[in-house]
Amino acid sequence: MGELDGKVAIVTGAASGIGEASARALAAAGAKVVVAALHEGRAKVVADSIAETGAETLALGFDTSDEGQVAEAIAAAIAAFGALDILHNNAAITSVDFMMRDGMIHELDVDLWDQTMAVNVRGYMLCTKHTVPHMLARGGGVIVNTASGAGVQGEAVRSAYGTSKAAVIGFTRNVATQYGKMGIRCVAVVPGLTMTDTVSANVPPQMIEMMKRHSLTPELAKPEDVANAVVFLASDRAAFITGAMIPVDGGFSIHGPSYADEAAMWAAASGAAASASSDKFRRALEVRGRSSLEEGDTALLEEILADDAVWHGRASGRDAIVGQWNMLAQGGAPAPHLKVADVYADTTHVVAALEFSGEGGQNPVAQVTVFHLDEAGKASELWSIPSDSDVADAVASGQPPQEHANVATFRAAEEARARNTFGPEDLAHISRFLREDVRWISPWGQGPNSREEVIAQFGTFNQATGGTMNLTLNAVFADATHAVSLVRLTADRPDKPGRHMDVKEANVFHLDPEGSTFEFWGIADDQGALNSFWMD
Repeated sequence: MGELDGKVAIVTGAASGIGEASARALAAAGAKVVVAALHEGRAKVVADSIAETGAETLALGFDTSDEGQVAEAIAAAIAAFGALDILHNNAAITSVDFMMRDGMIHELDVDLWDQTMAVNVRGYMLCTKHTVPHMLARGGGVIVNTASGAGVQGEAVRSAYGTSKAAVIGFTRNVATQYGKMGIRCVAVVPGLTMTDTVSANVPPQMIEMMKRHSLTPELAKPEDVANAVVFLASDRAAFITGAMIPVDGGFSIHGPSYADEAAMWAAASGAAASASSDKFRRALEVRGRSSLEEGDTALLEEILADDAVWHGRASGRDAIVGQWNMLAQGGAPAPHLKVADVYADTTHVVAALEFSGEGGQNPVAQVTVFHLDEAGKASELWSIPSDSDVADAVASGQPPQEHANVATFRAAEEARARNTFGPEDLAHISRFLREDVRWISPWGQGPNSREEVIAQFGTFNQATGGTMNLTLNAVFADATHAVSLVRLTADRPDKPGRHMDVKEANVFHLDPEGSTFEFWGIADDQGALNSFWMD
């Protein structure tokens, strides 16, 4: 026995998406279902499919904004099934072309506005108007209106759509108020972005990922998730729910607007996300030492590389990069041996320290690879310092790679920084390397915003640690665009006895054409430990 046995339901906009899922779910719960859509042929496809499960169905094609057509359709439903107990007002204009033209109010086509209101608001009113008398004759019923999160929050675009859905919410409350004592309940389901076929095919992946970041559930809703809510609200289990907005949006609408940014900030601070990213990139880097790529290797590389990624000096586009990923392993006889030493990661960069060597570990050559990450955490740009060709030559010849001219300036500045207390010569080295308007970016956001502020921050660290801050410079790399230092940081907190820091860090410096730093990051191997040391 289904909980809606003996009930008759009509669903508008039921040829696809949420409406189709609702019609199927209502039928599965035992209801006889009128599948309504603008085009009867499309409604019939869905109705026939539902009928194959043993449910009783009727397909109707009509324009919900046309009162004559609505009246005829409701009369046909009554003629077929003798009653109407459930109305799911779901029909709305959601075509891609229409939505693309639904923009800012000062640019809005008035005809588009009128058409939107005709279907999304007038249509709900007309279907309700002509259904209510039959529900009253039956002793009551349930009307479920599909609203939208766009009707609750302001829309950057989609002025007409958002306004129409806000009207649906107001309409829901009016119907509930007017007919509640007569046995009719009226509620609104309020979906967020729902992964219908139309959404999957037309919404940019970047927007889908953005919506996922703001959802409190791992994935976005499917049409069936909204349909399940419709069945519940139409059933006697929801007998005391009326006039309400029921969000079916994975929690999208209940948190503050800064939720996704805060979540990213705390994830960066905890180091958990960075650790997962570090592990993934480490596995991908180990592939560089293999003479051939297996299917799993290629899949892993596709996971870390953006479609339009650029490996500067080597290749453009993910497929080209994958094709050259392990060229060093194929280029020698024997090929250089690869060791992935340390991998550092945060939400913006991954830095990998690699070592290539000949047979028996002879002629070791260090290389660092810097990955710039996009919003999805995939590498959009890559730099290898020194280049692969320089590494191969050095391993073969036993001579170290020739250093870029920027290395000497960088090394002098980092050695000066390691001394913590800066004399005139130290300040001169640091000033040569850091541009006057240099920015220091941290996992918490923008940090010091000038050379003077950066140097002052170095002094603050030294003071806060009672002079115990120690920076051991392990390696430096530089080319025309980047400089990278690999360091070890140790320190104590005199104001917090027993609190000790011992972390490794990769510092990434972005260089201008003159070789001066205009911004830089520090990426710890244990960001959580680093944050715990400094937090009170």
